[in-house]
Order: sequence, then C-alpha cells, then structure tokens
Amino acid sequence: MLITGNDNDLYLRTLYSEFKDTELRDRVTMAFAGGLAEGVTGALDGGEAQRELKDREEIQQIVSAVVGGSSRHREWTMEYSASFSHAE
Repeated sequence: MLITGNDNDLYLRTLYSEFKDTELRDRVTMAFAGGLAEGVTGALDGGEAQRELKDREEIQQIVSAVVGGSSRHREWTMEYSASFSHAE
C-alpha cells in the first residue's frame, strides 16, 4: 500500500508465509555379537535387529511487516522505516 502526498510518501508492506514439512523415516539396523575369523564359513550367532520409526510434521509460519516513507522539506529529504518479523 502506498500513500502519496505533496511532500510525503508512505508505504506498508506485509508478508505471511506458512510451510508444512512432513518426514517419515523407517530404519532397520543389525547388530552382531561377534564375527567370524578369516577363512571360516558358517552362521553368525547372537545377532539382533532393531527397527526405528520416525514420523513428524512441522509447520513453519512467518509474519513480517515494514512501514516507512519519505518526507521532503525544501532541499531536504528524510527517509525512514520500521519493521517487525516473527517466525514459529
């Protein structure tokens, strides 16, 4: 939004953003109690499988606003602005 007068220009700029991120992870790990010596064949004993699941959803919101302008008086020009931002 822009407001213009003879000696003043004022503006307001805003932003709103929302982003959703979903992560689904399925991991299987194998842990063995011991290994086989080199050259030996056979089955491993004492192994254990572990399964890990991760399911999450994250929503990020951003809000931003800037207000400012410029004012002129004879040969002088003054420019100014103030801003605010917040993210979750």
